[in-house]
Amino acid sequence: MSTIHIRSLKCHETEDYTGADECRLEIYVDGQRTDLKHDLNDNQTWQIDRQFDFNEGVQIKLYDEDSPDGDDHLGTINIDKSNIQNATLKFTGDGANYSLYYDVFDNSTPVTNTPITRLLRLTSLKCKENEDITGNDELRLEVYIDGVFREKMKCNIKDNQVWNIFKEYTFSQSVQIKLWDEDFGWGDGDDFLGETLINTSLGENKTSKFDLDDSDYTLTYSVSETSLTLENTANQLLDEFKKSGASGVWPNIDKTHLIDDISAIIANPLRVNQGRAPLCGPAAVVYELVKREPARFIKICRDLYEKGSFSTRTKTYSASSKLRESKVRSGITPANWMLMTTIVEYSNLILNIDADSSDLAYGSHELFMKEWIYEILLYDRVDWTSTYSYGEFDALRQAKNAYDNGGVAFFVIHAALIGNPPPLVSLVGNHWVSYAGNLEIDEGEWYIWDSGHVKFDCYTWGSIRSVSTDEGTFEDYFFGVVTGEK
Repeated sequence: MSTIHIRSLKCHETEDYTGADECRLEIYVDGQRTDLKHDLNDNQTWQIDRQFDFNEGVQIKLYDEDSPDGDDHLGTINIDKSNIQNATLKFTGDGANYSLYYDVFDNSTPVTNTPITRLLRLTSLKCKENEDITGNDELRLEVYIDGVFREKMKCNIKDNQVWNIFKEYTFSQSVQIKLWDEDFGWGDGDDFLGETLINTSLGENKTSKFDLDDSDYTLTYSVSETSLTLENTANQLLDEFKKSGASGVWPNIDKTHLIDDISAIIANPLRVNQGRAPLCGPAAVVYELVKREPARFIKICRDLYEKGSFSTRTKTYSASSKLRESKVRSGITPANWMLMTTIVEYSNLILNIDADSSDLAYGSHELFMKEWIYEILLYDRVDWTSTYSYGEFDALRQAKNAYDNGGVAFFVIHAALIGNPPPLVSLVGNHWVSYAGNLEIDEGEWYIWDSGHVKFDCYTWGSIRSVSTDEGTFEDYFFGVVTGEK
């Protein structure tokens, strides 16, 4: 069996004369079809980051969706099982120009019951051409071990300079490296320069390229056998936390009770619960963090308890002395309180929090949710869709698409949609939930007002709840979606 890692699709020139192409990738893996969709304009890159196992081959077709006329076929490529990394193939039909970046890994090694452990050495990163037109690139290199974020490293670099990294990691399946150029201007997001996926194949002085946004970087690394054990399993991290002699900076949180709480949450992510505190936004984000990356949840909690802060992608979330010295609010467990309140207090910039704070201090604006999805959950593409005026069904489909592709989706609703008493008038949302699948949409009859029906599952208040309601009620209580995708 082989594995294809589809990294990204770059649009050099669209097929449409005006506006973006509505791209649809049809991926046929041993005959089984998967569709992925994304709008792209000139010089934009779609970070796909999807992996598929296959035995025979992979066929990928690219279309620009058009309506009412037929979709435009921009090309078809066929990929076999041959081992190749940092490969590029082109789609150039109908005057378009797209590049698909991918890797193929040959996994035809004998299967054993003992997990393979490899040692990765990151040696250096050489800049042949930086992304910024003037001055240095402010690089951020992100390391993901077996799918879990491990750390970030930073360095300022320009043409013909070398960053000597000299870092080692143990892994069992793969290591993903992402490279960004950080931009600090108002409204200017970080520039994604590329990614590479390193598998267990042995080798010295291997290289991988990062060349998006007209940059040109080469990473040199080695993969070798090792007798070292894998690092940072959840049990290992909890054990290290228990044995740590560092004193906590939360005087009203007992360390033993905190670790017991963390253990219970890891065993059952539905123990993430805001209780009586108005922390629905952070609760939804922490639930997804625990469900997807329990080891990182433990590390964050330990850093927060011992240091009063924890690092994310580009920020350091810190708790104020007022919050750290506060008692834990009634009805919420210590791990939930400590992490959720730190997240929301850091982001609101104005109001510090303690157990007696008014509900206003805990508010979760959609801008906060976008930040937390990018910084804490580490999703690269984050989008907000408002449905205050229209577009509820389309927003649900957008959420389903993100969720089905391994992403997350958070809904801002009025809590009446999940059973709270209905308001006299519903003008704004007052509660965040995490989408949990099983979407069903019946659009009803176009000539009968509000004849449709909606059904889906969501996480909220420490449980998975099923929402099943008529179209009119849903539209009254549903106000928008924030999605995150790799």
